[in-house]
Amino acid sequence: MVNSLFEDVGDKLFPLEVNSPDISAQMLQVFREVSLYYGKDATVGIQLTMNPGTGKAINFDDKEGIMIGSKSDITSTLTMICSNATTTNETAVVFSLNLLMAANVTLQDFILYPKINNIQVANTVVVQDNIGMYAHNYNTLFSSILQNFANDINIQYQAGWPLANIDPVFALIGGLLKDVIVTPYVKENYLYGGFSMQADKPTLESTLEIIQ
Repeated sequence: MVNSLFEDVGDKLFPLEVNSPDISAQMLQVFREVSLYYGKDATVGIQLTMNPGTGKAINFDDKEGIMIGSKSDITSTLTMICSNATTTNETAVVFSLNLLMAANVTLQDFILYPKINNIQVANTVVVQDNIGMYAHNYNTLFSSILQNFANDINIQYQAGWPLANIDPVFALIGGLLKDVIVTPYVKENYLYGGFSMQADKPTLESTLEIIQ
């Protein structure tokens, strides 16, 4: 079901755009040819699109968490988008790669606790080069850059992210459903979910009747 949902909403989720000053600085430092082409005032953003293959794009592991791309031929397209004083959001280079990610996306009491434990890039190939890229170990470089970005996300959301930010109705539901939890760390290949209801809790009178 999760993989079907991923395929259905893929067009809405992607491309995922990353416009971070830290990412831009790292890209400019690693890929000197970008500055040579666009100048010292250049900025670099990333667009990431994931294209599910024949296997399951998303798998659940009771030790590693939610696994993306680890057991399928899912491919991703990473596009470097560059700007300077005279050019805005120009496609500089397009890469095809395999993105392998392990993440904890536990939901507890309608608060999401996302944490990217590990992210790796493999089989990177340049499919479009508009600026004259040099030879690089793209797998290692992109793995490092994306892991740094993941670390920033982990710090930003270490206290959790309430679903009420999407719709206040989740706060109302949270008053009715107690001990809500959704986690991949219970059973291999399954996403576990459970809750209790306020009405399920025994009253004082029913408790006394049980004792008597």
